[in-house]
Amino acid sequence: MRENLIIEFSDPHILKTTVVVKVVNERGEVEKGDGRGVFRDVITEFWNQIFISAAVGASEKVPTIRHDFQSGEWEAIARVLVYGYIRENYIPIQLSPAFLSLCMFGEGSISKSFLVESFKAYLSMGEKEVVNDVLSGKLNPIDEDVLEFLSSYKCFKTPNEKTFESIIWELAHQEIIQRPRYIANCWTPIVSILKAYPPLQSPDNIVNLFSEKKPNGKKVIKLLDAHPSSEAERACFDHLKRYIRSIEGNIGCFLHFITGSNIIACEKIAIMFNQLDGKSRRPIAHTCTPSLELSSTYQSYNELAEEFSNVLRQKSSWEFDIV
Repeated sequence: MRENLIIEFSDPHILKTTVVVKVVNERGEVEKGDGRGVFRDVITEFWNQIFISAAVGASEKVPTIRHDFQSGEWEAIARVLVYGYIRENYIPIQLSPAFLSLCMFGEGSISKSFLVESFKAYLSMGEKEVVNDVLSGKLNPIDEDVLEFLSSYKCFKTPNEKTFESIIWELAHQEIIQRPRYIANCWTPIVSILKAYPPLQSPDNIVNLFSEKKPNGKKVIKLLDAHPSSEAERACFDHLKRYIRSIEGNIGCFLHFITGSNIIACEKIAIMFNQLDGKSRRPIAHTCTPSLELSSTYQSYNELAEEFSNVLRQKSSWEFDIV
């Protein structure tokens, strides 16, 4: 999928066209689905693959150079980003907002505090804990864990209470500004198109947009548009909301199944009810709408939770078989 989209988006004129995608499953068969939901699913998977194969970082990712990606490949990736936002309101929120701000507004737009906070999200949980403990005075700057952290980023200064904060800023600059500079130069002429859109007209706006797009249980429940007409439907809808609250750490997967996107890219999710039972009972997602068909025959929360969890785990359940 990654290679196919890079090839197609290598054409600069693609931003002026309507892209129609079809998905080929693992058996080599073309899936039936098409339309906006399929496209959202494809670009979601595309960015998942990019973040694994061509980026570094923990909560926030920064693109990293690789020998088989030249300017053409990086420009194509930037066009996928622009097209996804313009056409489907999709933005890859794992991308470092500081790096995107660098591409769109230049280094001068990035404050030291913004860069350091983005760097902390770039670090692993253990590394972030070390940094925060030193900055809060809980850990000595010359502690063995601190020196090991610094050396892993090729920093061999001996820190103290006065210099540690400055060193962290230097490392943030190294990792988010300096190392991906070639990629930023490839992206800048393309992603600058997005400055025409109010949510992306400043670094602060970018941070706010990423925050708004990040899903959690409360936000997803607010998207649900349901009109249960019986006690059974009301009970099942309550089970669904309880299930959403229970999978807070995996809410992106739930949203991806229903909308085709692992971020909040729609204004509502329509909930419809049916009476499927037995082996035919299952949650049915329509990603283009997006909407969810839910059976009203669940007798308990655990029945719904078990079936929904099985659907999310089974890859075959994600195939597009409805036109």
